[in-house]
Amino acid sequence: MEIACRSAGIVSAEEPGHGLMEIAEAGFSEVMIDFSAYAEAEALEAFGTEKNMAELSRLPEDVSALWETARPFWEEAKKASLSIGSACAPYLQQDTKRGDLNVLLENLTQESLRICRRVGCRMLVVRPLFAGVARAEAWEVNRSFFLRLAETAKEQDVQILLENQGRNVSGHLIRGICADEDEASRWVDELNAACGDDRFGFCFDVGIAGLLGQDLDAFVRGMGKRIKIVVLSDNDGYGESALLPFTAAVKGDSKTDWPRCIAGLRSIGYRRKLVLQLESTAKSFPFGLRTDVLRMARRVGEFFVEQVGADMEAQLRRYEARVLFGAGNLCRLYGKVFGTAYPPLFVCDNNKALWRQKIEGVEIRSPQALLALPEDCAIVICNVFHCRSIEDQLRGMGLKNPIVVFNNEYLFAKREGNEGLGTGGAGC
Repeated sequence: MEIACRSAGIVSAEEPGHGLMEIAEAGFSEVMIDFSAYAEAEALEAFGTEKNMAELSRLPEDVSALWETARPFWEEAKKASLSIGSACAPYLQQDTKRGDLNVLLENLTQESLRICRRVGCRMLVVRPLFAGVARAEAWEVNRSFFLRLAETAKEQDVQILLENQGRNVSGHLIRGICADEDEASRWVDELNAACGDDRFGFCFDVGIAGLLGQDLDAFVRGMGKRIKIVVLSDNDGYGESALLPFTAAVKGDSKTDWPRCIAGLRSIGYRRKLVLQLESTAKSFPFGLRTDVLRMARRVGEFFVEQVGADMEAQLRRYEARVLFGAGNLCRLYGKVFGTAYPPLFVCDNNKALWRQKIEGVEIRSPQALLALPEDCAIVICNVFHCRSIEDQLRGMGLKNPIVVFNNEYLFAKREGNEGLGTGGAGC
């Protein structure tokens, strides 16, 4: 699974080198370029009006000039050894009424597709047209729009990704085009059928779906293999922002239902690209701390890879016998979920007071009992906080048994039929 960082809010359009180097130093090897940095929504909104020309500073004089303005990003990315695996096309403000800009927007998107080919990028996220488009006409207007783009995309060998959208109505964000999985999946399927190949996919923006109060698990399951990119961002539940996941929390409760998001991604076997979008978080920190924030973002991405990519049942199935180490909440969770299909021989714990007691009907023993195990018996560590030190302890005892870490609190928390198996105290 690939982890990328979106450039918005981190990389300056004028001097991209520093921001790209920070992204690389934080451990990222891939960056998503945002072409809206070179054709800003505010500048598009002011196009052709009498507003101050300063507002047009982020709009190329000619569509073909988009490459010249974006070229420094590509050059500096190469210096930082960052690949550009995906990109976002320019877009209009959510509350715009300027349907007259749709032609300009399409031309900018066509040029973005050509630039993608130049920089080795194979996926471009394109938001559907909505300005001046009646909701009842949205599919027909966008079908024509996307099929025109598909001709260029095929020439440039780039895949177009639709994205779930919110719609701003009098300052309130409501569900927009492709915000529901049934509509989004139908659009992708019908566009691909019209093209005769897999030219279209989907970019799932978790932040938008969470802000709209959607069931993240159901959305992901409904979209399935159509999802090619998952954008990870958080918000406060009231307004659109791009915060680092898990940072929008009140009294320890995240506003975004990350457990159901992870559960959905696991259920479809997601193994593609994760993009960290943290523009709001990056801008809120002092400049001197930004590299540290990006390092944390990279670690958050790795956590999602661990949680989404882990297939605990597949690991357990490999071994004829197993024991558990750690008689806490995760041990109880294991018993409820896997205890019948993959029962442990016994449970070990360093706490002497627990020895000879039972948990989920299984006896708790001293770690010394592990020395009598055959070497093909797996030891499943049921402790999040101390798994590394426990593994060191086991290897220090001379044990050569396979070691598996059971860290499934996000898979089962808040799932139907598993209420009460939440994350609290999972490492005890």
